[in-house]
Amino acid sequence: FINRIAEKERNSKSFFINFFSKFICNGYGSKSHDYGIFETTMKIHVFLLVFLIVEIVYSQNQIEKLNEAYAQYEIKRDNETDSALFYVKKAYKIALKIENDDWLSKTNYGLGFCYYLKREETHSLFYADQALKYAKRCGNKNILSKSHTLIGQIHSLRND
Repeated sequence: FINRIAEKERNSKSFFINFFSKFICNGYGSKSHDYGIFETTMKIHVFLLVFLIVEIVYSQNQIEKLNEAYAQYEIKRDNETDSALFYVKKAYKIALKIENDDWLSKTNYGLGFCYYLKREETHSLFYADQALKYAKRCGNKNILSKSHTLIGQIHSLRND
């Protein structure tokens, strides 16, 4: 009876599990896959764990770069608009990579603010609107407020 249950379970494995159990255990078609799914599962778990660790380290490195670029933007935004724009663009690109709505709200606001200082109303309005969108999505009330104010200033500058 137990042998029949074990046989049914072996036959009901999905193609994916069968393929990977054969592939991971010393190559497809080898006899070593007969050792069972446990070893294969362990290898998959180890692989996923290593992948996650690499991903976390990469993300942490990206966040550090993002913090550095944004800090430089904040230092330079009032007196060196072109340098501030350079650093906030750098931070924005990283925020896009890591897909973080809070950082996307901050960097879009920064881009909008820099373009406002450069009197480029069209670009400024675009990024202020984007900042508003991301600030609503992540609940960043500070950027939400600043974005509304910036949009009002842009319309005032345009005499709309």
